[in-house]
Amino acid sequence: MRYSVRAAARLFAPLIFGSLLTTASATYPTCEPLEFSLRLRFEETIVFTGAPPCFAVATLTARGWATHLGEVSASSQDCVNSKGAFDPGAPASNSFVFTSHPGPVRITTANGDQVFMTYSGNLSARADGPHRIRGHVPPPSGMRV
Repeated sequence: MRYSVRAAARLFAPLIFGSLLTTASATYPTCEPLEFSLRLRFEETIVFTGAPPCFAVATLTARGWATHLGEVSASSQDCVNSKGAFDPGAPASNSFVFTSHPGPVRITTANGDQVFMTYSGNLSARADGPHRIRGHVPPPSGMRV
């Protein structure tokens, strides 16, 4: 029996494609979740603009330690707004909201690798003790929680 090339391709294509899919799915590595902790000691310089979108812009530099990364350094800029800063009817507030702006924080490891993260949060100024900072840092793309 004689087959044309086209007929042979129609006959064998599903078998070849199926075997490629089976091989490809078997070669993906599995990733185990890792706990990640980051501690930074930072210095911050704030420039007050008094105008939207950022009442103030804070520039941060930091050094610290992160699990699975070791010693790290970091740099970032924040957009800082007093709660109610651009709302003339709002009461005065001792609280500020901040977000990484215009881009993410850059965390650099000792060997030069970099991780980029965004963040947001609020700072409550307290006269009788240390100020309180609470924030939210979603995992960088490619990382799972």
